Amino acid sequence: MENLANWTDDIPLCKNAGIGSANNEIYRKDGKRLEMHPMQDRYFHFSQEDLQLSTYGLFDGFGGPGCADFAMKRMPVDLLLGQLSANSTDEAVKDTLRQAFLNVERDYIESITESITSHMVMKFDTSVRSSNDPKLRRLESILAVGTSATVVVTVNQKLFVANVGDSPAVICQLMPNGRVRALQLSCDHTLGNEDEVLRLAQVGLNQSDHLRLVQPGYTRCLGCHRVKGGYKDVPELSCARDEPVLAEPEVQGGIPLDPSYQFLLIFSRSITDCLSQVVSTETGDILSELCRITADQFTENTTLTGVAQSVVDKIVRMHREQCETRTDSLTSCTSREDMSLLVRNFNAKLSLGRRKKVSQDLIMSIATPSQDLLMTAHNETIVSNPPRHRPTRSSTTTESSDVAVKVRDLPVDENGRIKPYVDFSHFNREFANYKARNTLIPPLNGGTES
Repeated sequence: MENLANWTDDIPLCKNAGIGSANNEIYRKDGKRLEMHPMQDRYFHFSQEDLQLSTYGLFDGFGGPGCADFAMKRMPVDLLLGQLSANSTDEAVKDTLRQAFLNVERDYIESITESITSHMVMKFDTSVRSSNDPKLRRLESILAVGTSATVVVTVNQKLFVANVGDSPAVICQLMPNGRVRALQLSCDHTLGNEDEVLRLAQVGLNQSDHLRLVQPGYTRCLGCHRVKGGYKDVPELSCARDEPVLAEPEVQGGIPLDPSYQFLLIFSRSITDCLSQVVSTETGDILSELCRITADQFTENTTLTGVAQSVVDKIVRMHREQCETRTDSLTSCTSREDMSLLVRNFNAKLSLGRRKKVSQDLIMSIATPSQDLLMTAHNETIVSNPPRHRPTRSSTTTESSDVAVKVRDLPVDENGRIKPYVDFSHFNREFANYKARNTLIPPLNGGTES
């Protein structure tokens, strides 16, 4: 897998995208942080401007990070190494996306073939007398590792979405009345999807409750060989006539990028799960609320990573506070899963307010200075001792809350040192006068004044 990652090392990251994330957490009464498992989410965002091609992926792993990590490294290889270009037709893009999912699935199953074989041998080994055998349980856990996957491609000003599982892709659209509307572009492959329930019935699973016993309840995903090639060993699925859980994605597109589209969100389901527990949706749905929160963060952040991370942090804080103040015994509010949010900006404006405000304050302090703040050099006024609440730098760049004020380029000598630019003649003259009057320098060694 390291070789796969190396193949995409030279592909530029998309500068119009940012990522925010938070590890899973169990809420403890003592306030200490406790994780249920290592972070299982993965993501990527690449852009090839010469091909008018960008691609984004988010993988919400379950049972372990192995499959999500594999997909994160393998998927771009099937999308960004010449398979797509600005001349690709809509059908060609959709076929490429569909094949990329199937290739990742095939290669991942091949990567765990040894575990699959060992599991089959142990199942028929009469010396293994218990299903609780440590080695057998470890192999079964490997076969249960999988991930949901949502991949978005923008090519030639059109957008395509392919997904399995339930990690949503949502476009936030600015309406003429100023409101933000959420348009979900992905499909949820769970038992809440009537089309998926009908498909399961066609393979012999007439009772959809059978699949509820197979966590996390996806009807499509990557990996999780246990409910695919090994489904006959699962009592709840053994009556199926064919593999009940698929890796083939549903693909939407091409969707023309409308000027009203503000930004795209791809995120793990835990974000909306937590948001639904803490936000009243009397005036709209959860996805619209998430878009509103994200739009608010655009007005407060100067980077897309800052926007994405601020949204995640806000939802985490709201959920934790809600759970800490609840008096009921609902177990659904004692923890939260991994959260990941990818924001791809189209037309939303990032905030420049804080930087602009501080810069204006400094400009005003120069325009109307007090006498003790200024000194004159070569007929140019510069800040010598700025107020403590207005931090300045000698650089002409702006970083974080530091503000730079460019005054002028100071001349340097042949050694690169700044030439003297403060006139000390008045000080030297007054110093000489005081010395002449013997009032400045005290007697030395206890002697008398001379």
